[in-house]
Amino acid sequence: MNAAELIDRALDRLAQTEGYLERPAQRQLALWLSDMIDGGHTGAVEAPTGLGKSLAALIPALAHGLATQKRTVIATYTNVLAEQYWRKDLPFALSLFDDTESLRVEFLIGRQRYICREQVAQMMPEDLPRYPKSGCIGVESDFLRLTSLKARPARDMWPHVSVPPVCAARACDHYQDCYYYRARERAAEAHVVITNHSVVIQHAQMSEVGDGKGLLGKFDYLVLDEAHDFLAAAQSGFEFELSGRRLNVALGVAGRLEKELLSLAQRNAAEVLLVERFQEFRHQIETVKKSLMALRIEIPQAGILAVSPQEVSDHASLKPRKVTNGLGTAQDISDQAAAACESLTSDVVRWVGDWTGTTRAHQEALRNYSLFLTEFALNCRAVLEPTGVSVSFSAYGKQDAMLRLDTVGVDEPLRELVWNKVPATCLSATLAVDQSFEFFQKQVGFEAKFEEILPTPFDFAHSAALYIPPAGKIPDPTLSRQENNENLYFNSLATEISTII
Repeated sequence: MNAAELIDRALDRLAQTEGYLERPAQRQLALWLSDMIDGGHTGAVEAPTGLGKSLAALIPALAHGLATQKRTVIATYTNVLAEQYWRKDLPFALSLFDDTESLRVEFLIGRQRYICREQVAQMMPEDLPRYPKSGCIGVESDFLRLTSLKARPARDMWPHVSVPPVCAARACDHYQDCYYYRARERAAEAHVVITNHSVVIQHAQMSEVGDGKGLLGKFDYLVLDEAHDFLAAAQSGFEFELSGRRLNVALGVAGRLEKELLSLAQRNAAEVLLVERFQEFRHQIETVKKSLMALRIEIPQAGILAVSPQEVSDHASLKPRKVTNGLGTAQDISDQAAAACESLTSDVVRWVGDWTGTTRAHQEALRNYSLFLTEFALNCRAVLEPTGVSVSFSAYGKQDAMLRLDTVGVDEPLRELVWNKVPATCLSATLAVDQSFEFFQKQVGFEAKFEEILPTPFDFAHSAALYIPPAGKIPDPTLSRQENNENLYFNSLATEISTII
């Protein structure tokens, strides 16, 4: 049975499901996506809310996995939406097919959204048995559901038990049971991968180095759901800030590298050499942090340091915001941070190359940690050198100061990293402007060969009402969260909804 036949059968079964209202536009979208996947074409679709686009995306992806062995990545904007795909929509979509034993499906989001078994073993060992080694994807929602802690303490604990930005990988005692690395390994081979926009960006960036497989392996098609948010995800993925917070991350990575290499250094009578070198690095980074805070003296107000392209930099509206003093000091700070990371990495790589008894685990840990520090150094060098359409600026908080590079125009980077590498369909309930996809495509550099704007399944004029609560009935959710008074917000919301019902 070919993919189109599998899709027709699945949609027929869907139509017969109790409580389901058949929507012709959903069938149209599923068959349209199948044609895109089959032909490797690019497309843009506006599929209004309520049409059932999640199932319309999953069904052709699963059908092609079964019939053609093509690998499809379905990416949505947030972790919450990705989990909804995985936990709710995917099981239902799979139930519409007969034999799915040969079909491999996987879920993958950012590494810091996963439980780290090593961190749990250190921070709260009594909790470790609560997290099964199989049958659990091991993300933050699983931790909050399974932990012995109550809701608020659990949320406070989460940053301490999640996978760090860089880890020892194979050198870790829990590597074989690591939720994140198991998901990565399976995702590289799965027929269908459910993920989010940020992972697509990370995959594209990682594919430019090494074996080119990135996070997701080589796949045949990308379905980008909630595509109207992809611009924000791309801008976030291309940004970099040199701040006390980020420097602390670099210190943490260096500390874990020192810990991994300590026993090897001891066997080579080089413990003192290693420890003193990492102490020197910590001193250098602390000096950079102090210099960042002292930058307020030369640059008392946050402002723009550099802009690209030049015609934007010269625009009259930007001139009042540009900083003229302190640029040299800012460059010295970024250079010092880069030099500290580069010299530490160079020394450690050279020493490990000369030492005896180096294992594969040592080499992999060194590769992971040194790659992070090397990339950090490159970003520090570039933070004041905007390219394309981007801006470098200084900013200050109560406890921190930063030099930051934001990429404003992502069309060219996305063309190079994503669109030229794999065919894609961009899908959203709000993608067109005045019946045209031109604005979206110009923003992200995407070119759709085929376009479709599907009708809404709802008669909003006769089937919906807009209700605005009286002023003061519902507390501001942001303030409630900041004041640790979320229950007041939720209780007020529940009371108002109950009254309406």
